[in-house]
Amino acid sequence: MKTKFLLLLSLFVLFTTACSDDEEKVITPETLVGTTWSYSVDKNTYTIQFNADSFVTMDYLESEDGAKSHASTSGTYNYLMPTVTLVYATDEGTVIGLVEGDEMTVTIHGEERLYILLDLSI
Repeated sequence: MKTKFLLLLSLFVLFTTACSDDEEKVITPETLVGTTWSYSVDKNTYTIQFNADSFVTMDYLESEDGAKSHASTSGTYNYLMPTVTLVYATDEGTVIGLVEGDEMTVTIHGEERLYILLDLSI
């Protein structure tokens, strides 16, 4: 009887103890605010930052032939999980993104870009 009790107790501890935090991050409209996402290709880096009041900024740091250039644009966003709609006043226009955990796939001018969440404290 004592052996069965110890076996059941061991199984209980085994199944109720988590090994690590392997759960995928869930980005809600509330936790999206204040996050920064980054996409890099070649020597170019693009970041998107979601701010309060549905305001979004996109920064570009591009390097070509040793010359670096920086540009920034802003706009608004609407997030209905898992789709985020970004509306810019520049040639990007309206851009659709799909948020999956700490990754966001954004299609700009027909090119699919995978942005990674930089702020992992969510």
